Amino acid sequence: MGFVDIHKQLIPPNPPETARWREIFLARLDHEAVEVASSSWSRLLHHFRFAAFTNIKPILASAAVILVASVVLFFIWQRSMPSVSASELLQRAEASDSDSSRTGAPGVIYQKVRIRTAHASIERDFYRDREGRRLPRSEAVAAEFTPLKAQLNVAGVNWDDPLSASSYKAWHDKQRHESDEVRRSGNSLLTVTTKASGGIVVEESLTVRQEDFHPVERTVELPDVGRVEIVEINYTVLSWNAVNADLFEPLAATTAPTPLSNTAIAPLPPSLPTATQLLQAELQARVALHTLNADLGEEIDVSNSSKNSVVVQGLIDTVERKEQLASALNGIRYVKVQLKTVEESTSAQPATDAIPATTATLVSGSPALQEALIQNFPNPDDRKGYVDRVLELSDGTLAHAWALRRLEQRYTSDDVAQLDQVGRQTLDLLIRDHVAIIREQFSGEKYLVASVISATASLRPDSQGDEAVVSGPDDWRLSIPEILNLSQGLHETVFALFSGTSRTSADLEGLSTKLQSALSALDFHLSSLSRQVSGPFLNRAAHPEFSHGR
Repeated sequence: MGFVDIHKQLIPPNPPETARWREIFLARLDHEAVEVASSSWSRLLHHFRFAAFTNIKPILASAAVILVASVVLFFIWQRSMPSVSASELLQRAEASDSDSSRTGAPGVIYQKVRIRTAHASIERDFYRDREGRRLPRSEAVAAEFTPLKAQLNVAGVNWDDPLSASSYKAWHDKQRHESDEVRRSGNSLLTVTTKASGGIVVEESLTVRQEDFHPVERTVELPDVGRVEIVEINYTVLSWNAVNADLFEPLAATTAPTPLSNTAIAPLPPSLPTATQLLQAELQARVALHTLNADLGEEIDVSNSSKNSVVVQGLIDTVERKEQLASALNGIRYVKVQLKTVEESTSAQPATDAIPATTATLVSGSPALQEALIQNFPNPDDRKGYVDRVLELSDGTLAHAWALRRLEQRYTSDDVAQLDQVGRQTLDLLIRDHVAIIREQFSGEKYLVASVISATASLRPDSQGDEAVVSGPDDWRLSIPEILNLSQGLHETVFALFSGTSRTSADLEGLSTKLQSALSALDFHLSSLSRQVSGPFLNRAAHPEFSHGR
């Protein structure tokens, strides 16, 4: 800015002749000098920035942008990461459920839930006694939702308490190889997602409020149904005055002394459940045990011999396991739980003379595949981990084969005919879940075994089967005993090859041949059984007239 311009700006054409004019003029002059200096520095700094960024290499500029973006995204990711693990989330959600339903204060918990699939939707109202003294009455299920109820039951979802954190945790803990992910859903929700391997469930998730870990949503991914969404619409606590008492079962009558009278009329005895109701209750108990892997060899018996109840009894190793099973079985109508721990059973028995200790005979020796195992796994820890995994999968295959055999023997054609549609579909899924798990574990076992055996013998794990099994049986009931026999033989052979035995390396060729035959035959029969139990196969068996001509 030149002197003339400053002069025109600062000095008006006819300045007032006042005593302070000189002071005002000098102050304005000083202000303009500061503005000019500031503008000069600004132009200089702008020129420097422009020159710096125009002369910098494009690669360095891109790297700088990526670095800044990465830092920003890292801080955003850190802020979005939840502060709890999957196990902690489920434990706190289960505690939240327990606290809300067992406060000891009178009242009724009211919950409204929507269950939705890709093709249907239903809204259900639930009423629960906060003191746990009265059970809600069971309600009939609409025909179009009976298949969904059966599938959710086997998936570990209680139809009468679908947002239960305890049932989700029980299903989660049952999975042998699950993958968990915890993420934030909005600002106030946490979601745990569990991917399953084997069985009829692909994936499940549970969403809770972050402030109190109250479950508000659950999703289940099923192969035949797709995604099932269970969402809480309303949750509140009501007084008993605001609730229809007929929604609950009546309280058990108390026995009080009554005066003798010639006109006293004895109360009518309670009506006994029908044979079909007991059969349905037994099946529900078996599903509850299945969701906790309690049908794979524990000393538990489910008996339907009584005329008025189904009794679940047995010896349990620990108090925690006993409480877990009792919690899953409680609430099933007509089911009585009579479980004891080993310690409780021992203390209840009268003292007897001490039994002299027997001397155990240990079988010494090395596994037949000792050299191959050392060659493939020089590290002892790696070798032990591999052998343990092979034996675990072999044990699991055999355990589920035994569970299938027990179901096949328990539910004859006459028993299946007595079940209603929900019962048949539930048994359908229970059997299919066992078959899916067997196939998944057998596949893993076959893969691990082949990685070592194939280097020693010409093993063909993908063989179509030997000449003795050219075609599979038409009836699924005939396949199950054959699968059990093959699983037992495979288990014995795997144990001889991979665990310590008295066999020598001379047995290796014979054991490898036996293993190949067992793998091929079991693979064939499992594929055949999987086809036989696909879809509602028990409904087809109960109504054969509808299974032809399709």
